[in-house]
Amino acid sequence: MAQLLADLETTLQEARTLERIREVAIETERVMREETSAWFGVMRFHDIELIS
Repeated sequence: MAQLLADLETTLQEARTLERIREVAIETERVMREETSAWFGVMRFHDIELIS
């Protein structure tokens, strides 16, 4: 995930048009949503643990 976001950052820095910036932003949102969804899918069945 970190490498993918770093690659997207590089792509964004190289973007020269507003349209390209939008495309990269949309791709970044998609990637982050997939990661969040995957994390939620794994964690939803785990019990909450409080450390005291």
